[in-house]
Amino acid sequence: MRGFFHHPNIVCLVDYSLREQGITHEAWLLVPLFKGGTLCKEIKRLKHKGNFLTEDQILLLLLGICRGLEVIHAQGQALRDLQHTSILLGHEGPPVSMDLGSMNQACTHVEGSCQALTAVWSLGWVLHAVMFGEGPYDTVIHKGSSVALAVQNQLSILQSPRHSLSMWQLLASKMSVDPQ
Repeated sequence: MRGFFHHPNIVCLVDYSLREQGITHEAWLLVPLFKGGTLCKEIKRLKHKGNFLTEDQILLLLLGICRGLEVIHAQGQALRDLQHTSILLGHEGPPVSMDLGSMNQACTHVEGSCQALTAVWSLGWVLHAVMFGEGPYDTVIHKGSSVALAVQNQLSILQSPRHSLSMWQLLASKMSVDPQ
């Protein structure tokens, strides 16, 4: 997989080593260091200080994530587990998607498919986390409840005075369970 993606918004695999451990195998992966950590860590740091990203910062971040997804999809792959915990941040430069282990061969016809809906919904999850300091179902997860049951109900997204109507509409469009 080394060299599969050459894009600033996708983590670059520098090197790897495969080792047999009895009947199992271990994979050791070497990737560049991102001193900014994950987007999740940054969101928590900002929330702890009572701060949030501006709409311009959010849109630039989302654009970088979308550019990485575009390259993945152009290679005929689908990333099934995009989360704010799997996006790396440097001190400068674009956001970088990692955790490509959930990638899968994409369907030939993605429009209207479950994979396309999952990608859009995952972007909504990340957008919600950036806007409000937590994912839309983080409370459910922390209580130990089933996310699978929670997502079966329409999510009500409260409009925040921090965000414009356009930003709220963007989020609502990504979190909709309606395939249209």
